[in-house]
Amino acid sequence: MNPLDLLQPYLYGPEDTISHEYDSAAYRLTAEDKLSLEKAILVRGAKAIENVTKGGAVLYQRSPQRFSGEDEAYLRSLFAPGTEIIVPWGGPDHIVVSQREPDTNGVIVVESYSPFEDRFLRLPYTKKLDGADGIAAYQFCATMQARNSLRVLQQHGRLESLPHSKLPKIARHEWQGIWVPTTRHRRVFAQGGQMASEIGPIAQDGGDYLRFLLIVKAIGKMKTSIAEKRRVLSEVERMRGQSGTHFSVFINKARMSLEGIMKA
Repeated sequence: MNPLDLLQPYLYGPEDTISHEYDSAAYRLTAEDKLSLEKAILVRGAKAIENVTKGGAVLYQRSPQRFSGEDEAYLRSLFAPGTEIIVPWGGPDHIVVSQREPDTNGVIVVESYSPFEDRFLRLPYTKKLDGADGIAAYQFCATMQARNSLRVLQQHGRLESLPHSKLPKIARHEWQGIWVPTTRHRRVFAQGGQMASEIGPIAQDGGDYLRFLLIVKAIGKMKTSIAEKRRVLSEVERMRGQSGTHFSVFINKARMSLEGIMKA
């Protein structure tokens, strides 16, 4: 039984409102709650939100539609008729890396955002592979080697729900990466999972080693002089990834020079 069925007698219809006898603040959505909810709707669409809870109370239920609490007007604005339509993905189509300002010790933290799960949930054809074989999507796994290209490495983790014969051709050479089938419950890289790389086991999503490779190779794509590229490249040694590994570790383990990685 759906647990929400048990709560149904305590929820209210579209025309009803409620007030709490006790501290109503316990049931109010904070600014952070609202930002998280709006982001989830932006990425997945309102139809994907089954319910909204706060303080143990169900403030919104999708089916049958019910609202309650002092944030009712706000929730109605989010889940009004027409909001269940999923808008096509308009975000990036590759992994994006960014750098924070140097901290007090001069260390530059490199972060990354992988858009592929968010993008996958907005694709209009995500049901095409649902079948008895259990394959929900194909996921691209790039080979974690310094000689691999920026274009290929940026696609690590990409998801497509298309037959194998219709998948985008990302790798120009077989060694650069492959598409692997994945199930509905294994689309996202498992936390703590590992994959092979030329420097040894690394995080399944590429982790800080992938961030290191992306940052170095992105320098090579800068439209500037080789002297300026070398100046920027000299800063890599004082960078570390968002997972905590200093890039100097990868520089010492690399089989190529930094400039060689940049040009590869």
